[in-house]
Amino acid sequence: MGKFDGILLVSDCDGTLLSKNNEISADDVCSIKHFMDEGGRFAFATGRIASELKVYNDLVRTNAPAICYNGAVIYDFETENETVITCTGEDIVPFLESIENDNPEIMIDIISNNTIHYFRENDSLKKHKSISIGPFLEVEHYKKVPAPWLKIAAWGMPDDVKRLSVSARTDLLPEGYEFVHSYEYCCELLFPGASKGNALTELVKMLPDVKKVIAVGDNTNDILMLEKADLSFVPANAVQVAKDAADVVLESDCNNSPLTEVIDYLEKKI
Repeated sequence: MGKFDGILLVSDCDGTLLSKNNEISADDVCSIKHFMDEGGRFAFATGRIASELKVYNDLVRTNAPAICYNGAVIYDFETENETVITCTGEDIVPFLESIENDNPEIMIDIISNNTIHYFRENDSLKKHKSISIGPFLEVEHYKKVPAPWLKIAAWGMPDDVKRLSVSARTDLLPEGYEFVHSYEYCCELLFPGASKGNALTELVKMLPDVKKVIAVGDNTNDILMLEKADLSFVPANAVQVAKDAADVVLESDCNNSPLTEVIDYLEKKI
């Protein structure tokens, strides 16, 4: 019997597990492996696509499927099976048209077929490519991206994205959609039923041995996951609304091995 038998630890990537340099610290790798060696299950929960996570999974060797695309997909590294929870349809096009027409400085990208399709390149693409492995493909227009659309984001420089997060025509969003400012360079669309929180519920169904869920995240797209967990943590760099939703605010930020602090806490409390 391991100390962490029956516990699932789910962590966001950007701004949480990954440092500002998009690295997992050696301490966090060691702590996560210790957690799994003691019977715990560890999973990523991210807006990234499955192919981007493989380099990080090579370091950690997770023992639970990953939540990807902000909850639209659950990906099993062992079987390479993708379970699509939800995707979007043409009902989102009027909202995208409003971004296209009212915000010429904003780049729209849509993920389909494990590819990041981008329309209307801007200065944020360099930043996007520095944190995302891709593959990237420029398209003549986003409407030509093949279905299913699994993730949609609007990218730009921080001031432009912040302005978009306030001015976007959210009245054009179909019921159940959310438009969230999830990163300084982008806003993301959350589809009906596609959230890290809902995906966490589905993931637990796949893991009948799990009795307790621990979640770690830093931003607005992590809130439902934090709320659904039995115990939740945020790093010191988390946005205030995420801090408000969590049970514990860590002393460590994303650059200082926050998962090590989480697992140390669990060692003492559980």
